[in-house]
Amino acid sequence: MLRRNETHLVLSLVLLFALSATLWLSGQPLRVDGFATGELFPLADAITQQKVVAPDGAAKTGFGQSAAISDDGSTALIGTYYMEFGISYPIGPGKVYAFIKDGSTWSFHQQLPTPPMPDADLFGFSVALSADGNTALVGAQGGTGPAETQVPGAAYVFVRENGTWEQQAILTAADREVGDHFGVSVALSDDGNTALVGAYVDDVGANLNQGSVYIFKRSGVSWNQQAQLTASDGAAEDYFGRSVSLAADGGTALIGSDFKRIGENNRQGAAYVFTENEGEWSQQARITAQEGSAYNWFGFSVGLSSDGRTALVGAEGYGAAFVFTLSGNTWSEQAVLNVEGITFFWGVPVALSPNGRTALIEDGYLFQYIDGSWQAGPNL
Repeated sequence: MLRRNETHLVLSLVLLFALSATLWLSGQPLRVDGFATGELFPLADAITQQKVVAPDGAAKTGFGQSAAISDDGSTALIGTYYMEFGISYPIGPGKVYAFIKDGSTWSFHQQLPTPPMPDADLFGFSVALSADGNTALVGAQGGTGPAETQVPGAAYVFVRENGTWEQQAILTAADREVGDHFGVSVALSDDGNTALVGAYVDDVGANLNQGSVYIFKRSGVSWNQQAQLTASDGAAEDYFGRSVSLAADGGTALIGSDFKRIGENNRQGAAYVFTENEGEWSQQARITAQEGSAYNWFGFSVGLSSDGRTALVGAEGYGAAFVFTLSGNTWSEQAVLNVEGITFFWGVPVALSPNGRTALIEDGYLFQYIDGSWQAGPNL
């Protein structure tokens, strides 16, 4: 989950795309765009990179599958996809590694305690961090191995106290069932007290694989499920919850539903905005692309600005990411971000800066909102 700190904005953005776990470092205080002046800074000259690897890295672990960074840019989490678990094909928990930055150098700090199987199946598939870097949320969506080992999925909360990470809670859905893939996507509010967990193939009533998203709240050291979110027009095979994002205060949620059928367009996709009012969550809007078509997979990835008023939605089948802004109670499409010559299988993952004015899209393509329009920046 991206944070507000401008100095480490580039680090936050690029880390989310660092499938090879390359961390981009700011050698000096850096502002990606001119928040006050409108000036565009030369990013290529302002950043360097450092490659980090798992201290116990091995083949086929997928180091860099997921990543998150704290607000001050001093703590990073990097998740693996899986590790071998005693049989001939990949199964079992992955791992999550914490790195810390001292000066301009990143170093390995600690491997988060891996919970026991089977609930930890695919532990590390998704990760999120609070603003201060002291609360972590790790998704373990399950779904590997023979039928008798299948689990509904779980999400784990870890807290860092006195420099050491320890598990605080395991979050599971009240209606958990095998095959829900609860934990495929996760998000945290800035204070770490609100957690959003996607279960994109949850069956809702008679609708197979419609998908749900769950809200959890922390009080003291206890976590409780506050709400289960479903789309007002939910249907079978929507995959609602494939991606999730939270505003800084935890009161606005953006949820991707990339298989959503729109009219006659199968799997065009949609994204949904939910807001909280006095503890009650309700759907505010459904967002779709103006020129959407079948198999766009709009909503495969999403990002939300800190104030919850700018949304970035990736649509791999369209080959673009879409920017939407909120005015009053209405969400409107502001821009379509794409790359010349790429029309398909591009546009995910996506990341949006906290102020909603810088977007980073698949393969390190940077876009910035300057003087009233979105402009392509350097390819990182």
